[in-house]
Amino acid sequence: MDELARASVGAKAADSAMSTFAAAQALTALTNSTNGGQPLTQAAILEAHGQLLGTDPTERDHAGEYRTVQNWIGGSDLTPYGSQHVPPPPAHVAGLMEDLLVFANRDDLSGTAQAAIAHAQFEAIHPFADGNGRVGRGLIGAVLRRRGLTRSVTVPAAAAMLADVDTYFDHLRGYREGDADSMVAYLAHAFIGAAEAAEEAANHLAELPAQWRDRVQSRRGSAAQKLLDGLLSVPILDAERAKHLTGASPARTYEALDRLTDARVLAEISHGSRNRIWVASDVMTEVRELEDRIGVRTKPSNRWL
Repeated sequence: MDELARASVGAKAADSAMSTFAAAQALTALTNSTNGGQPLTQAAILEAHGQLLGTDPTERDHAGEYRTVQNWIGGSDLTPYGSQHVPPPPAHVAGLMEDLLVFANRDDLSGTAQAAIAHAQFEAIHPFADGNGRVGRGLIGAVLRRRGLTRSVTVPAAAAMLADVDTYFDHLRGYREGDADSMVAYLAHAFIGAAEAAEEAANHLAELPAQWRDRVQSRRGSAAQKLLDGLLSVPILDAERAKHLTGASPARTYEALDRLTDARVLAEISHGSRNRIWVASDVMTEVRELEDRIGVRTKPSNRWL
């Protein structure tokens, strides 16, 4: 989490954290592209893929483009023999994606069913050389947003799906064999579990500002109070973000940061006097616990590593 926090403010961070942050930005943009019922477009999907892999040294040359080679899932890197799934040849990808988008922009079926089937069909097509899982899960959020089932957040169903990847891939395989109903039911249950866990997290987060104010005892309108008021929206701070929240001078802002750090509302995760970074510890803890509640219950299957 600390590495991810560093990545989010543009500081040097582990490659895995940089990749996770890029994925978050890309899939947020994909979801937001359907705000207000706007149609899901090929351009938005390709742009999300470009954001996702645009800085990956091995994949950036193909970022934002459909694959031009045959791929497969499972088995050997050298041959599709023994693989779990061989997607359509690359010449068919563009047409299949156009068909998928027609389905994803319909309004005559359940939004949950639509999201589940669009996701499963996307994974069956496997239109990219890499990043299909991440973009495909992002597609779920985009469909729900277009249908108005979410307005400003994403249902964190991916955490439930990745908690038990054997079950998840079994349902994808079942869909490819013609069982769409089970895929829809599976994702509906994932939505319910993720939404209930997220609601619990939201309730816990809503209680934090009052607890912080009791710890800090700052006067109304002070720089420290303004930092407290903004921490739920901006729980990761560098000096520039902090100054934006306080509207105060650098000196007053640093005084506020020190005060909140002394009260253990903030924790500094940087080292040295330059490029300092602070996080709201309680918020980061709640994020970790949310993931646990959603269902990090099993290790990923060795079949898919």
